[in-house]
Amino acid sequence: MKAKTTLFMVLVIFLFSPFAYGDYGDWDGPYSEDEWIHGGNRLDPENYPPMDPRIMGWATEVMDYWRPEGINFGTPDLVLGQPGGTFDVFSLGDGGWITVSFDQAISNGPGPDLAVWENGFINVSVPPLGMLFGELMFVEVSTDGVNFARFPSVCLNPTTEPIGAFGCIDPTYYHYVGGKHPNGNDARDEGTAFDLEDLQDDPLVIEGTVDLNNILYVKLIDVIGDGSTFDSLGNPMWDPYPTQFGSGGADADAVCLLKDVYVLHLGIDGEGGDFFPQEYAEEAYYTGPAAAKQTLRWIYGDPYDIYTESQANLYNTYHNGTPGQDMNTADVRTLIQDEKPTTTPSYAYNFSAKADDEEDMAIKRFIHWCDFNVQSYYPSGTGINEPQVPSLIVSNEDTYGYVWKTLRGFVTDVDPCDDDNVFTIPDMTVYGLWLNDPAIGGLGYNVYVT
Repeated sequence: MKAKTTLFMVLVIFLFSPFAYGDYGDWDGPYSEDEWIHGGNRLDPENYPPMDPRIMGWATEVMDYWRPEGINFGTPDLVLGQPGGTFDVFSLGDGGWITVSFDQAISNGPGPDLAVWENGFINVSVPPLGMLFGELMFVEVSTDGVNFARFPSVCLNPTTEPIGAFGCIDPTYYHYVGGKHPNGNDARDEGTAFDLEDLQDDPLVIEGTVDLNNILYVKLIDVIGDGSTFDSLGNPMWDPYPTQFGSGGADADAVCLLKDVYVLHLGIDGEGGDFFPQEYAEEAYYTGPAAAKQTLRWIYGDPYDIYTESQANLYNTYHNGTPGQDMNTADVRTLIQDEKPTTTPSYAYNFSAKADDEEDMAIKRFIHWCDFNVQSYYPSGTGINEPQVPSLIVSNEDTYGYVWKTLRGFVTDVDPCDDDNVFTIPDMTVYGLWLNDPAIGGLGYNVYVT
């Protein structure tokens, strides 16, 4: 009954809402929600968003390629590794292609399994403004390097003739083609995501020639955009054409494999903005007060500048050791317990110290309690301004006794803290951590370490 009801609802929406999408050029087409992946930029990482933590590896070897005579921009090896953007690419030319391989197999897991980067960019200079100048690629995968299954591309561009060598497109009318997301010179680093699950009905997959749990090769093929090549529905493909110059055709930048992971990154919004409170040690032996103050500012909540006690006052009030030495675990624990909001329930945000002999177990414990959802025990509106809080990591250091860092995020293969069993630390693989290191000359702020 549920399946029939769902089908009926879908049919109603389809039949009675024929104008659900905006006009071509409004970025409101049927594929506006196609997923993209932040790839970062290996040449200029500071000016691009951080790499998506689901990325588990990049193409490592060029197996073969072909491009038309006269196409000479870039070398094949530029497709390997992390994207380099605008000029760090390999131009394929009209109908050109490249096949790359990986040092581990790509498998069909939950969500997207691989992503592809071209160097398209948003047009901001020549009408029609706001469209994408992107040269597109068919994407194919293979287990044996000979037989390739093509992702089911779709082109719903309403044009009936080529758009010209420098024509632009509305990418929300395209599906499953590499290059439909911008990765140009405007700090955009978006790779188009592909899900192997959508190849289940391909004949090569059905017969077992292509194993979706053992994909070793990815092939990128330039779309000849004059309407002479076709999508999976038989529609003509349109993109910039002709491109008979040295950098013509799609400009392949990178290919990655993805893994479904569990991510917590405190203070990061959906656009990559960072609103976690920054606090650097004002003295070499103030890493404890600095890490604690970061945490307290987070606990007090948005706008994260409510808590204003100085590091010097915190040190002088709660430090019980030798002057010039940093705070120990008991000092920092007391500091946070005493300084947290008075509206907070007594056992919420209840910091404690735990030492582990093994570093691996210590890291998992930090992650586990960072993921603990305080609001699952205490409702919002009772001083619980943030459901999860950072863990504080301390290590011994000869000069100042202790050095403190703030763990504000992580990437693991499973949920580290099950709400139904919060005192059990599960077996997990840790892929990376986001740390704030407030020390003078330390690692820095929001640093991802693996």
